[in-house]
Formats: sequence, structure tokens, C-alpha cells
Amino acid sequence: MKSTLLFLLATATLSAVTITLNPASGNLTALPGQTVGWGFTVDSPTNYFVPTAVNFVPASGDGVFADMLGPRLTVFVAGPAPDENPNVTEAFDVGLGTGLASFTVNGGVALGTVIAGNILIDYDLFSVSPSNPSFDPGAHYLGAGTTISLDTSILVDNASTSEIPEPSAALLLAGGLLFAGLRMRRG
Repeated sequence: MKSTLLFLLATATLSAVTITLNPASGNLTALPGQTVGWGFTVDSPTNYFVPTAVNFVPASGDGVFADMLGPRLTVFVAGPAPDENPNVTEAFDVGLGTGLASFTVNGGVALGTVIAGNILIDYDLFSVSPSNPSFDPGAHYLGAGTTISLDTSILVDNASTSEIPEPSAALLLAGGLLFAGLRMRRG
């Protein structure tokens, strides 16, 4: 009875982490040879979330998947205040090395190919933040081998998501056209 109760409490404690991909659908579009990727939001209001690895399953011969979260020089942590932020959002930017993961589509992949799979995020949970001076990994460790699976796909096509103008660029263009129209009206 005690072991069952302990298991139920541990399951409830470990299930407090949620991860949402950006884009939320997990679906991307890329050209052959292009690198695309996923941003993310982690919500961990109860415990301290520390990712250990990000993988793509099944492995694809159509490109190269790269974990951008696990191999960082500084440990990524999301968790309750005051030590950390319980809700962390990070956009994908291959140049800055931010985001959850990237995928580079091989140059010879045919248009119309769909590369489907799951992103698996392995993580540990702790009761105290690893950045807290009183942190003791043995005493504050809540669990390992925990994995979140997120459905994803990459459509290899001409219509790349990077070709969609940013809202700020569209507003700038509209403002410029309005200014030019007013200027012509005065002159």
C-alpha cells in the first residue's frame, strides 16, 4: 500500500511539466537544403525542469536533426520563483542557437516529401533549482528518465514558412505607403 501511494504521489508531482512547440502544431515547411526548427514554451510551476536530451524518432535519412536545448554550456532550468521562471518561452533562431531543435533537410529530398516523427524530450526534475547555492543533486532529485513526446512533421515544399512576412514588416510597409500617399496629396 505504501509503495502504491508513493508511486501515485511521484506521478502527480512529475506530471506538472507541460511543453508546447512553436509552431503549436509542430508542423514545419522547408526547402531542400534548408534548416528549420521549433521554438517552445515550458511550464513548470511546481518543480525545476532540467532537459537532458532532445531526439527525433524515427531517425530520418532525409535530413539531420539537432538538439539545441540539451547541449548548452549553461544548464537550462524552468521552475517556480524566486529562483527561476516557471513559464519560459524561447523562439527558434539557428544563428543564436535558441529553440528546442533544428532540422536540416538534405538537398536531394523531393518536393512533396513529408518527414514525420516525434520529438522526445528527456528531462530531470528537482525540488530545488540547480542554480540555488543550497542545491544538492542527491537530496533534491525527484526523477529521471522522464520523457515528453510531441508529434511533428516537415513538409518539403516551395512554400517555405520563412517567406511569410513578419507582422512588423507588414505594418512598416503599410505605414510607408500611407506616408507616401499623404506626401503626394500635399504636393
